[in-house]
Amino acid sequence: MYATHYEYLNDPSEGKLFIELTQEIAKDNLDTLPQVIDVQNAKTIDDYKSLLWREINNLVTYIYREFFYIICFSKKGDLLSQWRAYGDNCNGYSIGINSKAFPTKPLFDDGSRFYLYPVIYEPSDQKTFVENLLKFFVDKVAIELDQTDNEDKECLVTLSIDELQHILADFTLVMKPAEYKDEQEWRLIYRVEKRQVEGIKESEEDKKIDVVELQPVGSKLVPRVLVDMSNEGNFNPFTHIYLGPKKINNEKQETYAIDMITKKHCSNSVEVLCSKIPVRD
Repeated sequence: MYATHYEYLNDPSEGKLFIELTQEIAKDNLDTLPQVIDVQNAKTIDDYKSLLWREINNLVTYIYREFFYIICFSKKGDLLSQWRAYGDNCNGYSIGINSKAFPTKPLFDDGSRFYLYPVIYEPSDQKTFVENLLKFFVDKVAIELDQTDNEDKECLVTLSIDELQHILADFTLVMKPAEYKDEQEWRLIYRVEKRQVEGIKESEEDKKIDVVELQPVGSKLVPRVLVDMSNEGNFNPFTHIYLGPKKINNEKQETYAIDMITKKHCSNSVEVLCSKIPVRD
């Protein structure tokens, strides 16, 4: 499957909701805490929290997401709005995917370069998610700073903020405006390496990876990269295929063709279903 660079998706606000929420929450917390110039002047837990919230407020402007690519899924396999927007005006196919084919850990600490995550749509849920994430980090690091020798505090702040930057970058793309909630989207977020973008093939390991390529779409060239999941599981991730609402008149031929393809490429049979949505051809 191909993943597309996040800036080429149809929602121009990609990544912005998370950053705006992070800044809002940071400023709200700073208003309730003492103002601290630097870590050497911090003496209490609240001082350390103030310092960390200020760092977070400055950090989000520089969150680096250049190497993030996305594959979009919907929890609903037979949805009229999806057929119209992405299914060749109801003449396409909807492929069912077994979510167990993808890692769902929200962070990359397991060595995986991609993970599956549900999109958050409701503003209240978005704020709660960001608040819990940031407060857990601030409380944890503030306690560590309070227990650290003075000469090591500045280094701890630098390392902790650097770690948080990677965590925040991972999560910036799991939020969308509530107007999109009908899609019930799940996202496979894939972080490519710099060598994939530049097409570097110096080592034997480099030769095994897929580089970012440009796909003509209308009048644009869209960056995409092939996501190789062959090492992520030994079973076929495809569970079923829906025929679009306008394909039901050719159900027999479509089913026969799909059966031929899946027998050739899949380790198990894939069920063919017809859309239950009535649409005039």
